[in-house]
Amino acid sequence: MTTIAGGHRSGDAGGLTDGPADAATFDTPCNVLLDSQGRLIVADTRNDAIRRIDLSGTTPTVSTLAQMHRPTGLAWSSDGGLYVSDSTRGRIFQLSPQGESGSLQSAVLLAAQNASDTTDFGLRLPRPTALLVQKDGSLAVASAGSYRIDIVSQPRADRAGPGADAADADAQQTTAAAREIVARLPAVQSGRFPWPFKPQLRAHEVVGTLGEVRGNHDGESRDHLHGGLDMQAAMGTRVLAVADEKVSDPVSSWGFDKESEGMCLDLFCYIHMRVGRDADGKPLENERFQFQSDDKGKPLMVRVKRGTRFVKGDALGTVNRMYHTHLAMIAAGAEINPLTLPFAGLHDDVPPTIKAVQVHGDDGSAFEKKQKGRLLLPAGARLHLVVEAYDQMNGNRRRRQLGLYRAGFQLLSAKGEPVPGFEEPRITMDFERLPEDPGAVKIAYAGDSGITVYGSKSTRMRYELTNRVRDGSALRDAWDTRDVAPGDYILRIVALDYAGNAARAGRDVPITFVP
Repeated sequence: MTTIAGGHRSGDAGGLTDGPADAATFDTPCNVLLDSQGRLIVADTRNDAIRRIDLSGTTPTVSTLAQMHRPTGLAWSSDGGLYVSDSTRGRIFQLSPQGESGSLQSAVLLAAQNASDTTDFGLRLPRPTALLVQKDGSLAVASAGSYRIDIVSQPRADRAGPGADAADADAQQTTAAAREIVARLPAVQSGRFPWPFKPQLRAHEVVGTLGEVRGNHDGESRDHLHGGLDMQAAMGTRVLAVADEKVSDPVSSWGFDKESEGMCLDLFCYIHMRVGRDADGKPLENERFQFQSDDKGKPLMVRVKRGTRFVKGDALGTVNRMYHTHLAMIAAGAEINPLTLPFAGLHDDVPPTIKAVQVHGDDGSAFEKKQKGRLLLPAGARLHLVVEAYDQMNGNRRRRQLGLYRAGFQLLSAKGEPVPGFEEPRITMDFERLPEDPGAVKIAYAGDSGITVYGSKSTRMRYELTNRVRDGSALRDAWDTRDVAPGDYILRIVALDYAGNAARAGRDVPITFVP
C-alpha cells in the first residue's frame, strides 16, 4: 500500500494545502477518478473542492464552485466532461470540457469562473452520492436519502421542463414518502416520542419551530427559514439520541467549537452542541468520537465514522452557548417538521395570535383608507395580504413567539357566509416541510419581518399570505380579485398551529371593494 497524496492530518476548507503530493492535505475524500492522462481527480468532500493529483507529484485544487457543497460522487460524461454530485444541497453539476486540450483542468476552471458553463439539472435529489453514466447517456444516481436509484436524463434545449401541476404532484409525493418513513419509527407508533434531554419522556420548552424567519450576523433579518425544532436546555446539558440510528453520511459532524456545531445520524440531526464532549469540553468516549488535535494537543475537530451506531438515550454531546438544541428530521430528502412526532408530554392548547393585517397593492403600498370601519379596496385589483402573527405553546415564556404551522385566507359575505370560490379557506402557507429554495424566506415573509441571530428579544413574523409556501416549494403570487363584485365583505385570516388551535381575535377584517 502506497500513499499517493496527503499527510497525517486533514486540511480545513479555509486553508487547502496544494503543492507536492506528500504535503497536500485533504478532508474526507470520498471519490476518485482517473482521467485520460492518468491523473487522479478527487472529490475532496469536506473541503467542498474538486482536486487533481498530477503525474508530476503535485496536487492543485481544480475547482471550488461556490454553488457546490459536499461534492461526493464523480463520473465522466461521454464527451469528457465531469458530473459531480452535491450531497448536501441535492444537486448534480455537469462540468463541460473546454479549450484545445479538452483537459479537466481547463473545463473546471472555466466552469468555476462562469456559472453558465455548469449544467444544473434543475431538480433536487435526496442526498445524491455515487454516479454512473449508462450506455444511453442517462445518469444513474444513488439517492442515499431515499434509499433508491434515480435516473436523470440529459436535458435538451428543445425539451420543456415539467409543468407546475407535475412539479406539485412530485413534491406532494416526496412529502408523503417522508411521512411514511417517519411513521415506521417505533416511538412514533407507541405515541410517546423521546426528547433529546433527560428526562426523555417529559416535556421541555419548545423555543423555535420549523418555518420561522431568521437573520444572520451581518444584520440581514431575513437570511433563512428556521428548520427543525429548538428545545431549551442549560449549557452543558447532555444531548441524547432520540432513536436507534446508524450514521449514514461520511461527513456527519461539522462546525467544531462554533455555535452551529452539530452532527447527523440518519433521519435526525442535532445542532448547537459540543459533539462528543462533556460540559468541560472533555471527550465523552474515544471509540465512537474520534478527535484530531494540533501539534500541542489542542482538539481541532471531531469525526464520527459512517456506520457508527447509537441507540436511544446515548449521549451525543452537550448543549453549547446557544442554550438550546436544534433537532432536525430529514426523510426522503425532505426536511420534515418534527412536530409530526408525538413528543411525550407535549401539550398545546394556546391559539395563535394575529397582531395586524395589511392589504397591499402590486406596488407594495398599503391600503389604509376606511369608510364606516371598512377597509376600502379597489375592485379587480391584484392584492397582497401581509399578516403579522405568532404562536405559543404550553410552558412558553410570555415573550416567546413561535411560527405558525398553517395560514391562509377566506372571503365571506357581509353576513359571514363563504362567497363562491371560497367555500373553504385558501391555505397558502404550510410548514410541514421546509422549502428547499434558500430564497423562500423572502417569499414567505414581508420585508420588515425577522430576527437577527443575536440581539432581538423576539421574532417578528409578517407572513405574505398571498404567496404560496408548501410541500418544499415557495412561489410568489397575488390575489386576483377580478371575479369579486364590488360590495361589502369580510376578509377572514386563518392562522393555525400544529395542534389545530386557530386564532380568533383579529381574524376578521371588514372590507369594501369599490369600483
